Amino acid sequence: MIDQLDAIQTKRLRLRAEGRATFAVQRQGEAIGRVGFRSAAERAPEARIWIAQTHRGHGFATEALKAALAWARDSWGRRYVAAGHHLADAAMARVLIKAGFLYTGVVAPREAGEPVRMMVWLA
Repeated sequence: MIDQLDAIQTKRLRLRAEGRATFAVQRQGEAIGRVGFRSAAERAPEARIWIAQTHRGHGFATEALKAALAWARDSWGRRYVAAGHHLADAAMARVLIKAGFLYTGVVAPREAGEPVRMMVWLA
């Protein structure tokens, strides 16, 4: 098993007043994905994560999301964050659950594509 502290680094790329923060996910100096938040004034920030196909299944998404959530709580002052996964995406569901998200019972329609099962993380 790799040492997670050495293998994953999150780097803040930008934080704007309108509620966006994006981090690069790196492993041994190589960018392997990104995790970030976007929000509108009236809604909770929504977490988004993407990991390159060749790096999936090794816990990088969970570790990066946990680090980003800690940053959102400690540096951004957020007490709750929303996230969602497509109904058929069991892998993303597991990532969100491992990071501490809970199901809300809401299945939200999206502009394009299939509906998303919504979850919430509470600090």
